[in-house]
Order: sequence, then C-alpha cells, then structure tokens
Amino acid sequence: MNECMNIYELIQKELDGELTPEEMELLDKHCSHCFTCQEIRQDFYQTIYGLRNLPELEPGEQLIETIMNTIYSKSPAQKSIPSKSFTGIVAGLVLFCSSGIFLLGSVLISLIAGGLLYLGYENSSLGFIENIVYWLTYGYNLLSVFKNVFNNPYSSLFLVTVLLLSMVSFAILIMLLYSRRIINYENV
Repeated sequence: MNECMNIYELIQKELDGELTPEEMELLDKHCSHCFTCQEIRQDFYQTIYGLRNLPELEPGEQLIETIMNTIYSKSPAQKSIPSKSFTGIVAGLVLFCSSGIFLLGSVLISLIAGGLLYLGYENSSLGFIENIVYWLTYGYNLLSVFKNVFNNPYSSLFLVTVLLLSMVSFAILIMLLYSRRIINYENV
C-alpha cells in the first residue's frame, strides 16, 4: 500500500507533465501488475480528457448588461490628498515642539552636569545644585497647580485654554477648506 501512495504522486506528476523517464518506467511497471493504480490512472486521464472537451460557455447578453450597468452606475471614489500647507504646518509644529524639548533637556543636563563637575573643588557648588533642586521643585509645584486648575472644569484658565484651542482648530479647518487641494478623479 505504501508503494501505491508513491504511485499516486507519480500519477499526479504525470498529469502535470513533470515526470522523468525513470519515474515513467516505474509508473508503467507498477500499473502493469496493480489494477487499482491502473484504474485510478485511467480515471484521472478520463477526467482530464472530459474537462478539456467541455464546450466553452458564453455568458448571456443580459448578464453582461446587468454587470456593466452596475459598474457604471457606481460613482467613482474620490480621494483627498492633504494640502502642502497643512503638511508644512504640522511639520513646523513637530519641529518646534521637538526643538523645545531638546533645548529644555540640554539646558537641564548641562546645569546638572556643570554643578557636579565643581563638587570636588574648593569652591564647591552645592549652593548651585540646591538652586537647581529649588527650581525643579518650583516647576513641579507649578505643574501641580495647573493640574488642579484643569481638573476643575469651571476654572477661568481652563475655559480660556479650551477657547484658544477651539479657535486654533477652527483656523486650521478654515485653512484646509480654503486651500481646496482635493483631486477630483472624475475629471482626470
């Protein structure tokens, strides 16, 4: 039976036209004494012959007309491409924010590193480091005050911030609508 499983693979290769002469000889030799494999081989050939001799069917005119009408009745998709000015604004904002973060980080690192360099000298800069710690604590306290302000939705600072952000987003929306850089693919 294991030999027959190998022969089934050879029959498939024969149908695909990938059989070597040695494999063809092995297949013929096996099918000459194994009637089951011989019947399977003949069934495969009859199936392939039957499929090749089937008449080609043409779709009816009504089917073609229905499909074409469905295709032409759909409106073409419109794709919008963001305008270059919007891309420039976003790129500028990202550059501004990242440079601000880089500048702040580099100033803090240079102050701390500079203070640490003078620790071993006679004129110690412990006062300088205390000053840095004071300003960091002051900044942390200031951030906590802002946090408390923004947690209260009735705060005037919160309302002014929301108003400013709304105005900025409205201005960006107006700029996007005014530029009208949307490609209409119907006219292309």
